[in-house]
Amino acid sequence: MQRFGVALEAGLQPRYNIAPGQQSVILTARPQRQASLARFGIDGPQGKMLINARSETIAEKPTFRGAFAARRCLVPASGWFEWQEKNPQGKHPWYICLTDQRVMGLAGLLFADQQGGDQFVIVTAAADGHLAKLHHRTPLVLPASGWSDWLSGPASAASQLLASPAARYFDAWPVSHAVGKVANDHADLIMPAKQEDTDLFARTSEAGTSEAG
Repeated sequence: MQRFGVALEAGLQPRYNIAPGQQSVILTARPQRQASLARFGIDGPQGKMLINARSETIAEKPTFRGAFAARRCLVPASGWFEWQEKNPQGKHPWYICLTDQRVMGLAGLLFADQQGGDQFVIVTAAADGHLAKLHHRTPLVLPASGWSDWLSGPASAASQLLASPAARYFDAWPVSHAVGKVANDHADLIMPAKQEDTDLFARTSEAGTSEAG
């Protein structure tokens, strides 16, 4: 976590497949920047777990506006998985990361659970460029220059950071369906898929390009 200027607890192992309901590292400024663990997802209406908040409405929606005003966090991540929907063979997973493969900071909102622990959602924005061919939404990846404002600035400053991240800063490649099993959590999950899968994705991408045109 050197890029964020914080230290992790000793013995904490890298994660490659964090699912809703599981613990993940988050960064807060209380008042100094620090790392801690929180549950991914909050309890929503009718017992449904909420894992995302739309950037376009977080300042107004009752569920999120309080956290947006006063309890924002960063979720450090090397990348994320997205399931491509427009595929004649069914959904297929892709791994998305920065082109320089550095750790990124995803915008998050922090909540307290009934036991006094922390839980969070990830803020999403409309997907841009080639990312939109995989899914119409994308995590709100914040520039390093905006981390401090997101963590401890006023809501007016955080509001200036809600623009969709530009697709040119990201690479994406197809990966194995093994990521769909929560029990799988190892580095092979982010490796490119085998050749037969890659051929399928290439045909799908061509079809998506023609539709966009």
